[in-house]
Amino acid sequence: MTSTPPTTCLVVSDHRLIRWSLVEFLTARGLEACSTLSKDLAVALLQVRPFDLLIVDPSEPGTSELLMRSQNLPRRPQIILLVDNASVPSPITPDQPGVLGVIDKPFLLHSLRHLLDRIGHQRCGPAA
Repeated sequence: MTSTPPTTCLVVSDHRLIRWSLVEFLTARGLEACSTLSKDLAVALLQVRPFDLLIVDPSEPGTSELLMRSQNLPRRPQIILLVDNASVPSPITPDQPGVLGVIDKPFLLHSLRHLLDRIGHQRCGPAA
């Protein structure tokens, strides 16, 4: 019996606490997660290692280019947007190709769990 590799997730955010809490939550659910604040490092990581999920805040500087470049990869990650409704509107919208869903900030981890369960993403681990 072959085991399915865990879902891989890259969290990209300027906020240290958001990166830390998302990586901890995703890892506890059986996903393989890592994070970076650098959009340039995120692009480099995406070029050398395929990720299943990319979690980003579209209002942060450099995110539009990161998402555009991620969609040109041979194996494109699916995207979850972290959106602060009080922030400036973003050109990246939930109805764009590859965007699985949106989590409002400040977010609650059960919102992310609900989104992962709703999309039925394979290999997302057991419910917490």
